[in-house]
Order: sequence, then C-alpha cells, then structure tokens
Amino acid sequence: MKDQSLSFRKLYDDESRIILERFRHKETEFVVWEKGSQKRFTVTCSDASAEKGFFQFIKLPEQLAGKVLLLAFKSNKIQYFSNIGNVDVDNNILYVESIFKSERRESYRLMCFPIFKFFVSMNDTSTYDGSNLFDFRYKMSQTKLFKSFLKLMNDNDDEEDTSQNQKYRIEDLSAGGIAFICSELESSLFYKNLKISNIVLELGDEHIQIPESVVCYNLSKVDSMSKNNSFKIGLEFQNVDINLDHKISEMINTLMRKKDFTKTFEVFLDD
Repeated sequence: MKDQSLSFRKLYDDESRIILERFRHKETEFVVWEKGSQKRFTVTCSDASAEKGFFQFIKLPEQLAGKVLLLAFKSNKIQYFSNIGNVDVDNNILYVESIFKSERRESYRLMCFPIFKFFVSMNDTSTYDGSNLFDFRYKMSQTKLFKSFLKLMNDNDDEEDTSQNQKYRIEDLSAGGIAFICSELESSLFYKNLKISNIVLELGDEHIQIPESVVCYNLSKVDSMSKNNSFKIGLEFQNVDINLDHKISEMINTLMRKKDFTKTFEVFLDD
C-alpha cells in the first residue's frame, strides 16, 4: 500500500547542485541498492562534484557495475533519494540523474495555537497577472462589501488608502504549508485552488516571505462558545527553494523540541 503521508519532490537543477556541493571533501554514509532488489549496501561518500553531477565513494561494491541503481542519503536531517544515471565502479563514482527530497509531513507539523502567536500577512500590492495570482486590492475592489469592511478597518482616514495588509493568526505550520483562521465574511475570498503570491509568515521575530501558495481547503469551524462562525483555510506552499524549505523545517523542529505542553492551558487562558 502506498504511504500517503510520504511525499517526494524532484529538485530543480540549481537545488541539486546545492546538495552535491554539501558533500565536497566530506565523508558521509550513503545507502545504495539495485532497483528492485532487497539488498542494501552502506557506502561512504568521500567527495562530490556539483559541476559534473556525481558522488564519489571510498569503495563501491563491484557487483553493482552495470546495474540500475538508487541512492539514499541525509542532509540537514532531511532524507534524499537519487536515481543514478551512470556507474563508474573503477573510479567509485555514481553520476546523479535526479535528486528527490522526501518528507513525512506530519513529523514537521507544529500546532501553533494557542501557544505561539504566529501570523500570516497578505499585502494587496502583490502583482495581479490577469490569470491566477491572487491580489487583494483587485479582488476587494470588485466586492462592495469588502470595500466597506476595509474602510471600517482603516485606522487613519486622513492618509490615502494605498494598501491593505491583511493579517491572520496561524493555527498550524508545516514545511509544506500553513492553516489559518478567518471570519465567515472573509472566507469566500479563499476558494480552493486559489493561488496567492508573496504571503509573509510572521513567526515571532522571524519574517519569511513565501513566493507562491495555493488554497488546498476551506473548512467551517463550529465554535460552541460563540455565535460567530470561523473558517480554517489551508495553504500549500508552491515553488519554495530548498534553502527556504530547510529554514522552515529547522525552525519547526527547534520549536517542537522547546515546546512546553504543560503551558498550553495557561497560555490558552491568557490568550
């Protein structure tokens, strides 16, 4: 049965070069095997070339010559896989065809509310390209209801209304996306498969801009303590480069290690 929690993403060429560069003149254990075989070989990578696209090893098993090979290794606590294009057993070199990043998304998911006061902001000055990138100013100008709402929310009536920076509290965060809460009034803007450009994650003192994201779900939340309906919006990050992906993952892992669950109720009461 296919593991639905495990996903793979093929790295772009420039991302693959970054990974290869990390293993230059550095001894690291890899696992290599013939495709379809159950036998795994642990080998020591001693060098790599980002320019020529290969890993070099101290010693490769001779029986791997002429085989279709797969490779597994870790970098920055993230698991990578590679399919091998050419095998040079004499020189202990494996030429990389493609590198894939794997991620078990549940292991990277951080429940932010109520402990962490993290927010996502969306500025209406993002560029609308006439097709699928979402622009708050464009959309809101088409909706009289939202124009009235934004006017109400504007604290300074003396200044020209040149932009609106909408901010929503993040409920949970993963390396691949976020979920946030909005009102019923705002929820109609976030329809499924809607693409949004240049959102900013406000994670305490750290602000991270995500170039593109897409709405993957829009769910009504039932609040038994309130008569007001709220909605949970899920955003999946798109086209995030590997360095930014690592930054978010490392931040989440650090926070999860530091998280004191005994404070959850106290923080909830103070929220």
